[in-house]
Amino acid sequence: MLLVDERAQWEIRIGPGGITAAAQEEYDGFGPWIKEVKTLEDMPPRFRDCFAEHAGARFLLKQPRNEERRNLKPGMDLYPAVLAVHEDSVCLMAQAGAAIDVRRAALGDLQGIRVFQDLLHGQLELFLADGACFSFGYNASSQPLIDRVVDFLLQSPAAPAGRAGVEATGPVEVADLSFQTLLAEQARRHPQGRALHSEAAGRACRDRLGRRALSLGILVLGTDRDLVLISQGRATRRRKEGVYATETRYARWADLRSFGLAPGPLSKGAGWRTLRLQVGSHLWEMDLFEPDSLLAVLERCLPGAGGPVS
Repeated sequence: MLLVDERAQWEIRIGPGGITAAAQEEYDGFGPWIKEVKTLEDMPPRFRDCFAEHAGARFLLKQPRNEERRNLKPGMDLYPAVLAVHEDSVCLMAQAGAAIDVRRAALGDLQGIRVFQDLLHGQLELFLADGACFSFGYNASSQPLIDRVVDFLLQSPAAPAGRAGVEATGPVEVADLSFQTLLAEQARRHPQGRALHSEAAGRACRDRLGRRALSLGILVLGTDRDLVLISQGRATRRRKEGVYATETRYARWADLRSFGLAPGPLSKGAGWRTLRLQVGSHLWEMDLFEPDSLLAVLERCLPGAGGPVS
């Protein structure tokens, strides 16, 4: 819905001359998908003062508002955020009222990546060395473009060197059909990767509230630079619940400080344990039904890093 104060601001911005051809063209091309910015005219009007700085970016992406076009008007702010990915840095520009919030980070400070997709909702998160996290939402129709961005970030020469050990580990068999599909996709994008740990979905268990549930499974991969965690965003589902999400996390081996199990499950008879990973400045957690197997793999890849993680 178009708010009253936003309508007033729109009328002031349009002025007595009415809707310009450029504003009408931007409105006609508006949709739920992420668009690449190639020219100054492609840049959302509110961000055009930033275009010169980012014109040479490897990726310059504008994020559309989560609104149906029929509820918007030409000349409004249709794109509230722009993400610039350079050879050695990233910059997230976001509308903050009448101002623009600009956040920058060197690619060498990128410690982890999370890609989450649930039906049409998508989320890209970049975990940084100072503890901050850049978050960029998108419609799942733009997933191929986001995958290209992620692949570029993972292969950046600015990334820290990896650690030895993955080549001497696995690969393990992946029995779950859905994870076989995800493994094939990862193998296409990252041929050097291998499966380090796999747990099939459908195991009877209890969720965090102690209710009867089924496991959703997990797949752990390793490349020469990254540990890759693939799940559905959580460990369990209710027996008649449908879960359609996919979550992929990438953590650089060089930024994995420590790993270990939490004291115990939160519900009696749960059947799982929580693994904690200290990824640089960030604490990641994942629930496992066979944690000892993965712990042994991590110890081979990261000798001496196992132990309590606060």
